[in-house]
Amino acid sequence: MAAELVAPFHSHHFNFRLDLDIDGQNNSFVLGELKQRPAPGPRKSVWTVSERTIASEAEGQLDHGHDQWKVVNNGRRNALGERVGYLIHSQSGVEPLLDPADYRRAGFIGHNLWITAFDPDERYAAGDTPNQNPGAPGLPQYVANNQSLVDRDIVVWLTIGHHHVTQAEDWPVLSREKLSFELKPANFFDRNPALDLRRAPFEARR
Repeated sequence: MAAELVAPFHSHHFNFRLDLDIDGQNNSFVLGELKQRPAPGPRKSVWTVSERTIASEAEGQLDHGHDQWKVVNNGRRNALGERVGYLIHSQSGVEPLLDPADYRRAGFIGHNLWITAFDPDERYAAGDTPNQNPGAPGLPQYVANNQSLVDRDIVVWLTIGHHHVTQAEDWPVLSREKLSFELKPANFFDRNPALDLRRAPFEARR
């Protein structure tokens, strides 16, 4: 890369603590599992969504796959009778490429998403003082008591990141890497809320 510089391969992991109160604090987390099913006729298969509620913190350690992540309020319904909720959508999750012993003080990277019962003292995915902690701080500790996650104040911890294979172009200005996630309403509204937005001045009127 440059004289007297070393650029080892490495990974970047960013965790977001999402304290989502969907129409109130009593929320639940629903995992929508996308599954293939056989179909009669000329088409041999279809796929469906099978939803199940994550009941406890031990179950709430999830990885990316063909699944849908949703926080809902079982006590609130929209005009169609559906539970109000929000989807968490991310395509920026990465799996750790190290042995678990090598990221013990950043154990949160072991899963793309964790769900915990709300605790005001649980603020950081790696704990308050990970560099000085001899154990496995943060999320592994938070879920050790395996609290219930049904109809209560829950926190969702989402980790996104990327594996950085260093290149000559990274010096002296690092190339940009785009990472993102989205929160999308899922039956939170009775209809598409954009239908009656005011037109921008430059839009043609009919």
